[in-house]
Amino acid sequence: MLKKRLFISYTVLISLFMIVVLTAVNRAVSGTIDTQMESVTREAVEVGVRDINSLFSDMFSETLNLCVDRQLQAALTDFADGGGEAAGRAVREEGERAISGLRRKLTVEKVGLYPVRDGELYRG
Repeated sequence: MLKKRLFISYTVLISLFMIVVLTAVNRAVSGTIDTQMESVTREAVEVGVRDINSLFSDMFSETLNLCVDRQLQAALTDFADGGGEAAGRAVREEGERAISGLRRKLTVEKVGLYPVRDGELYRG
């Protein structure tokens, strides 16, 4: 009978000890993982913000370049001076050329954030 009580007592004590140790380890690991995930997420957001700022800066510069594009300005001047259908076609062609160049240079893919699932973002 005494052996049975001792066995049960030791089993309960060892079980309680294991529960306490495993709970402490679980909390420590969870805290570390949370900290690392927060750090990685913060870094990804900071890089995304830098990329977006760079994209807008590029957009501003390219828009200014578009405003002073000599070929486009010449076509617009001809059209404004009553150049007729040929001048209108030249404006359209020059505008399409300038805008397609602008699109090639300024793409959202440069930012590199893509939706994956459930609102999560993946940085490519």
